[in-house]
Amino acid sequence: MRSSGAAGHGALKSFVRASLVLSLTLAVGVAVAQPMQDEWPGPGFPAPDFELPDLGGNPIRLAALRGEKAVFLNFWVSSCPPCEQEMLTMTKLYRRFKSRGLEIVAVSIDRSPADAARFAEKHGIPFLVPLDPDLDVADEYRVGFIPAHYFIDRRGVIRAREVGGERLDEAGDVGGHRGRPAGRGTAKKRDVKARVRRMLDGHRTY
Repeated sequence: MRSSGAAGHGALKSFVRASLVLSLTLAVGVAVAQPMQDEWPGPGFPAPDFELPDLGGNPIRLAALRGEKAVFLNFWVSSCPPCEQEMLTMTKLYRRFKSRGLEIVAVSIDRSPADAARFAEKHGIPFLVPLDPDLDVADEYRVGFIPAHYFIDRRGVIRAREVGGERLDEAGDVGGHRGRPAGRGTAKKRDVKARVRRMLDGHRTY
């Protein structure tokens, strides 16, 4: 029979061993999680859900499209020339692919809903235009420059991200919205139509 002293010593060793294992596990977990956090939200991650009012005050929730629509999520502001140029392309894409399940959600970060409404009316935008004047959703998606695009599949997973657009270096001042400079774009030209087609076809990389 083991003495109480030996039993106590054994219990202490077990406690120390368990503590070391827990500490190592937590340390490894933090080390692994940090790079993932730096990449979120990006390709391979679920698109953060949000609910915003549209130009008519009706709520638009991203999760409501899951399972039925592939989503081209766009962030724009009316004072950004490249954003204006892209609206024509986006409208063409929407009209061509909406019957195949494409939905375009073009989030306006204009401070004034009236500015967004005038822009939408001027260009005859046929798709969803939620309003994010406080940049709550833009910040969640870590939008640093505009226009910014996220390609989200029917399962709600981000498959591609394009920040800055093709002509960001020509944007100039975007109205000083929260002091965000236009900067110079580094994004290469990409075939958006091909990406949309691959997204609708169920490809996981594009």
